[in-house]
Amino acid sequence: MMAPKKKKYRIKNSCPQCGCSHLAIMTEEEIKEKYPDLENATMECGECQAAMELGFEEIE
Repeated sequence: MMAPKKKKYRIKNSCPQCGCSHLAIMTEEEIKEKYPDLENATMECGECQAAMELGFEEIE
């Protein structure tokens, strides 16, 4: 019997300051571990250090 596939989510954002984009694919557990407060999840831009809110999208 096959184990059910875990849902994966894409974190996709573009920096409001410099316009670079960030893309990461994680499972729901990984997202909850890294970003415990999903309502206020933010990430720091690697280029200009600006803070941005994260956007999550479910993928197959």
